[in-house]
Amino acid sequence: MIEKQLHGSVYVALGPGMQVYDISTEGIGEAGFRQFIDSIQHASIRKRGVPILTFGRYDMEDMRGLHFTSGQDKTRYLLECLGPAIQHDKGTLVQMTDTVSLYYCCRHDIDPLSDEGQNVRLRQDFRQTEAVFRSQVRKLQTMRRAAEQLREIRKDEPYKRKGLKI
Repeated sequence: MIEKQLHGSVYVALGPGMQVYDISTEGIGEAGFRQFIDSIQHASIRKRGVPILTFGRYDMEDMRGLHFTSGQDKTRYLLECLGPAIQHDKGTLVQMTDTVSLYYCCRHDIDPLSDEGQNVRLRQDFRQTEAVFRSQVRKLQTMRRAAEQLREIRKDEPYKRKGLKI
């Protein structure tokens, strides 16, 4: 009997409108997926932004030609490398989660990649948590825009401020 080996994993983060936010081929399996999600979460915290993302983990039979490097165009990689490999049955989508589910799991002390964590969207109180999360994200975005506007005002020459004291 020939044993099928896991040769690698590809991790994808998609934003609204299926825009490619990030891709990684670092690590293998669930451990690599956790690292991928954590790295995006930590980067978001440092930037003080909370992107609404969907995360996917693809386990690939053959990683030849699929290793992603930071200089590559992410959308092109998805369309020209990963997409065809999946169509030719060289890879399988194994796990998916999203930012709101991660937030819910964190609040309820659930491992987001466990069976329970993968099914949190089915819980009755999930919609309420999702509404709270989205509300907080909107507030953060509003605050960020206000801070950017304030920086722009401060850059203006004094005579353009029209009496504004900052």
